[in-house]
Amino acid sequence: MWSAIVLSHEDALSFQSAWTLARDADHDLAYPLCIWKEPEGSGITQGKSILDAFTLQVVFAQKHTQERSTAVRDTAHSDMSVTARQCFYRFLNLYAYQETTFNGDNINLRLSGTYTLTPFWDTAGTNTTGVILTFTVIDQNAPCVSSDLFPIT
Repeated sequence: MWSAIVLSHEDALSFQSAWTLARDADHDLAYPLCIWKEPEGSGITQGKSILDAFTLQVVFAQKHTQERSTAVRDTAHSDMSVTARQCFYRFLNLYAYQETTFNGDNINLRLSGTYTLTPFWDTAGTNTTGVILTFTVIDQNAPCVSSDLFPIT
């Protein structure tokens, strides 16, 4: 879902799923860049059900030269902050405010709390500046675990 949103943004963002940057990162991708990091799963009790919750981190980065000015840094941070929020709001509109489908799967998500944007700048080795968008969603469809999944009982 995030890949489709990011790749459709007017800023022509590149997208990659990189859980271990040393192994997964495609260093030939163009900037600005969005990196999908590993989601953290947890369970939330709702009545007699346990729902799955996922805390997501999505990095939005712009590359600059090592000799960048403070104005370049500020602009990169501001641009990535705006882009991150735009992608986040698009995600909410498409997948969190209504039941829908994506690639044939039923989607019934709810935002838990709000989001944070954590700035980073002058990342060593890449000279990137941007933000890390962090938020949690709850899958409101409780998992169905039937005895069919456990035939040897």
